[in-house]
Amino acid sequence: MPALVFLSHSSKDDETVTRIHDAIEAATHEDVWVDHRDLVAGDRWQPKIDEALAKCTHMLVILSKEAVKSAEVEAEWRDGLLRGKALLPVVIDELELTAIPSRLRTIQSVNLAKDWDGGIKQLSDVIGRAHKGTSAAGDFLRWPVTGMIDRMLTSIPISGREQDIETVQRYLKQAPTSILGVGGLGKSRLAAEIVVRQSEADGAVWHVCGEYSTAEDVYDLLREHLGLEATTATKEILKRLRQEHVLVVLDNAESIGEKEARRKDYIQLVNDLHATQGVDVLLTSRTAWEDIKASKQHQLTEPEAVTAEKIVKDMAAFFEIKGYKTEDYAAELAKAARYHPRLIEWAVGKLRKFEPVKVIGELGELKGKDIQAMLDAMIRQTVMQMTAEEGDKPEAALRQLVVCRGGFTYEAAGAILTPSVSLSDADESGGINPAPTDIEGQSWDEDTLDEVLDALMGWQFVRLVVTERGQTRYTIEPLVTAAVTADESAYQTHFEYYQALAWLHDEKQDYLGLAAEADNLEMAFEWAMQAGEYEKAYWFTNATSFFLANRGHFEQRKNWLERVAEKLRDSENELLLGAVQNSLGVLYQEHPLGDKSENLKRAVQAYEAVLQHYTPEAAPLDYATIQNNLGTAYSELAEVSEREANLKRAVQAYEAALQHYTPEAAPLDYAMTQSNLGTAYRDLAQLSESEANLKRALAAYQAALVYGTPEAAPLDYATTQNNLGIAYRNLSEFEDQEANLKRALAAYQAALVYRTPEAAPLAYAMTRRNLGNAYEDLEDLKQAIACWREAEVYYRQMGVIDNANLMLKWIEEAEGREHT
Repeated sequence: MPALVFLSHSSKDDETVTRIHDAIEAATHEDVWVDHRDLVAGDRWQPKIDEALAKCTHMLVILSKEAVKSAEVEAEWRDGLLRGKALLPVVIDELELTAIPSRLRTIQSVNLAKDWDGGIKQLSDVIGRAHKGTSAAGDFLRWPVTGMIDRMLTSIPISGREQDIETVQRYLKQAPTSILGVGGLGKSRLAAEIVVRQSEADGAVWHVCGEYSTAEDVYDLLREHLGLEATTATKEILKRLRQEHVLVVLDNAESIGEKEARRKDYIQLVNDLHATQGVDVLLTSRTAWEDIKASKQHQLTEPEAVTAEKIVKDMAAFFEIKGYKTEDYAAELAKAARYHPRLIEWAVGKLRKFEPVKVIGELGELKGKDIQAMLDAMIRQTVMQMTAEEGDKPEAALRQLVVCRGGFTYEAAGAILTPSVSLSDADESGGINPAPTDIEGQSWDEDTLDEVLDALMGWQFVRLVVTERGQTRYTIEPLVTAAVTADESAYQTHFEYYQALAWLHDEKQDYLGLAAEADNLEMAFEWAMQAGEYEKAYWFTNATSFFLANRGHFEQRKNWLERVAEKLRDSENELLLGAVQNSLGVLYQEHPLGDKSENLKRAVQAYEAVLQHYTPEAAPLDYATIQNNLGTAYSELAEVSEREANLKRAVQAYEAALQHYTPEAAPLDYAMTQSNLGTAYRDLAQLSESEANLKRALAAYQAALVYGTPEAAPLDYATTQNNLGIAYRNLSEFEDQEANLKRALAAYQAALVYRTPEAAPLAYAMTRRNLGNAYEDLEDLKQAIACWREAEVYYRQMGVIDNANLMLKWIEEAEGREHT
């Protein structure tokens, strides 16, 4: 893929950096981004820089006498490191080795000060290799961090914590370690600094504990970090970790209450990770976890007066406070803030709107000896002050928005602040497939919404961030969420909006686009369960079912549906009971964990139970849905028992479904069922009537493509094209070999238009593999090898290691044949 190269530098080196920018762009034709060349008049420069940093693939850190002193440059390369960007230091001054930040000294740098022409050629070569995907191991540093670390934790230089860092690093070599202290002292900031400085480890995993987080969430992150399949068992993860050196951080651990059942799971997690001897475990918490075996604890206290004053100056530089000299107010503000880092950060942020005398006066009026009480008091007083100056709307909005978790989008803010998103009629009807709720046009007018968000950001309650994918989101300070009383009515509006959003993404099959809302989806479901809104919770599980499966959250999907089904089992609504049984059937049929045969038998039982509630006369389309699902369950059951008999049962079920799934009544469902019928016939062809069944399969797939268009259902369309390609390849063994193989190629290539690495990485790998097989049959080994190489990359990325290794084996064998 093309490289996007970000140049991090001091503005005092603009002239030299411009020469570097122009020389590399001319030599590589890659997109090289530098602020003073790529920003245009009218751009808000900091958001644009953040956006470029989020999108870039590689970063050149331009080191000069000015750059090594620059807080902005340090913040950029630290952020790049934690985002997993590829970093390469470029020296443009005569610098002593000790002047270069220690973390960057671990990377082989390019020295333009000694050899400009040779250095530019070296830079151009490594960037060119990056484009081709053939980077050498030493070209760039990549520091794998799995899980999101808030950029604010590393953007502001850490001050006065060297002794704390050394102590915690020493403890980590001995036992699981906790950084303890009251809120706002910088526990998370210290942990993030240790992550950045861990040059000996094979990366880090960062898990934020929350209201609904579980120990299994940490294992999910470890699977991702290690490149393992989503179904990899815990014992296999622990076995793999014995060969690694990983730092695991459990941030905000105080949210896991001592009396909560999940606390035991977290304790077991920590003990098991430490027992591997390959994992360092670090917790941040307001309270000690005494039940962790042989743990170490480090108590964090307020910094000394001189250090706190430096924190004020560093933060003022980061927030770009202008109009006042920091030397005039830094010492007094630090003292008024009780030398408390979070209070200092809050106060310096307010300097963008108020003069230092006013801010210092407010700090002096805080009541109470307990620091946590002072933080709460400060938030409440600030809310009152905001209301006095801005009116009631910002406070009302804040009380509604604090129900969000994991941030929110501009559109979400508009919908949540306007309780007008309504559930569709289908949601209330008890049907199998309710229509997605329309969420368009439900927000405040833009002027009012902008005014409210501007006020909340101005008063430091809400912060704007740019994600890895270049998306703009808003986050609420956790301190604010804890201190501000939520508007109870907002939970209902929040639920309805995120259910509507889930349906919208499900309809488009855009599961990647919904991933950022995972915390909000969990919050919405748990609210419905706590509120006793079990029917609403059920429809919510339907809206999110395929999303959870797509993201590998199989146990969460199963947990949600089984909890709801238990609550609804005594319902008198026959249609609702049928819908629940259908959902259970889909769940058990698709669940990848546990015994596959037993799961499929449970699915068949569930579908057959549904047919007690739905008849062709009373609910023809719902009846057809169940028959289609039953057919799919029989098809999969045929893989483990009574192959021919179960495939014939599947064909019968699909044909029963098609009696009611007509192109006129349900075109997309008709297409889906025809595609499923095609696959059943294709599998039957392996057992009997090979040519006849393959031709039946082709006819079914082609009928599916008439109505299952890429505009309506892109991933389903791609699946049908992929299966059509397999059928043509199979038929080529009996007749018209070359013509049918070329038809197979065309079908696979049509599938790959929509089966992209971003939209469906595992499916993309499967189709690339199939395409390679067809090329091999046509004796085009060069094309076959290229396809298998691409498949291997994404099989490995998705943790399907056996398939990745199989691709390497095929490549090796094909290359051997090429040279004979």
